[in-house]
Amino acid sequence: MSKPRTVGARALEPAVSFHDVPRERAPIRARGSTLLRMDVAQYYPSVYTHAIPWALHGKATAKRQRDSSLLGNRLDTALRATQDGQTIGIPIGPDTSLIIAELILSRVDRAVHDKFKAPGTRHMDDYEFAVIDLPTAERLRAGAQDALADFELGPNTEKTNIVQLPQLLERPWLTELRHLPISNDVDAQYYDIVRFHDRSVELSRQYPTENVLKYALGRLDRMGLHVENLRLFLALVLQFVAAEYGVTPNALPILERMRSHKELTDLTAVEESINVLVSSRIQSRLNNDVAWGLWAAIRLKCALADETVRALSTVDDSIVRLLALDAREKGLVHDSRPLTVWNEQATKASLSEKNWLFTYEASERGWLGKNRPARSHEAFSHLAEHDVRFYGEPQTADDEIVVGFESTY
Repeated sequence: MSKPRTVGARALEPAVSFHDVPRERAPIRARGSTLLRMDVAQYYPSVYTHAIPWALHGKATAKRQRDSSLLGNRLDTALRATQDGQTIGIPIGPDTSLIIAELILSRVDRAVHDKFKAPGTRHMDDYEFAVIDLPTAERLRAGAQDALADFELGPNTEKTNIVQLPQLLERPWLTELRHLPISNDVDAQYYDIVRFHDRSVELSRQYPTENVLKYALGRLDRMGLHVENLRLFLALVLQFVAAEYGVTPNALPILERMRSHKELTDLTAVEESINVLVSSRIQSRLNNDVAWGLWAAIRLKCALADETVRALSTVDDSIVRLLALDAREKGLVHDSRPLTVWNEQATKASLSEKNWLFTYEASERGWLGKNRPARSHEAFSHLAEHDVRFYGEPQTADDEIVVGFESTY
């Protein structure tokens, strides 16, 4: 179901969306009385890059022929080059990782199918098989584990189980939130929003590993709320951003629309919330959310507090650093002295280390004074001469929000 396709907002997307998975699973479940559910443990972070040539050419061929004549070996080498030569893990985020993930798991799919012929589905790293009884399901589980092990992968034991059919096709929280009514009457809508918020919070605590608040935010945004209720909605958006990791990318387009609304010209609360988000995520070492918080500050023209800037100066992450310096260049940083600690770290040697992106991009943009280490580097000098950039902004206000590169998140 997650075979890459080229239709959609991104370069590549799974053939079946998350919301359409139940439709695909229902007919498969009808073919058995026992259900085996299996999830691959930490799939992207645990992928063994040498398994790429194994999947493409077979393990025997790949181990015998280790040169660059094999496509799998070239892909293996290229991936390792993006992460300091490490063989474990692939980047989370880039569409290219979807291709690599599907390449490996499709071989696992084939191995399991050839041996057991069991009806089943897989969406991303989430397997389901419908079989006739418990002993068959147990043999299938063992066989699927062996197939994963052949590629140095393993199941998530907490999400691997065998149950009797029928089972729920959809997560209970999703069904409930989808059908909670939101009135079109101004006053009734206010109380419906409050009730929807309260129930969303309760469900997010019942299902802490699910994206409950992210879904709740999207549903409220699609409801066409009355102007009189926008301040309430803004408060809920900010609460959801603070409460759940990864909500900021969904909240930012909403906040951008609100910024231009005549009823919401004072967005002081937004600025305060962004500063709290960035500072708290730095403490939790959640650099993805830190980066999105900074991007939100840039897009919404929110100033970064001095204490936030001091905290940012301690972060060892290229994308976070670039965003912080971009915010400084746009006049959103009052006291930028803490950020000058990065100037002396941007050396020619650092272009061969993990923060090469920061050194190259920040120095070539003139954000680190007159320091231009790339100009004398044997590899990066070619990029500098041709004015190559990795960090960019949308060309128009209507363009999709794109930072222009992907980190390890």
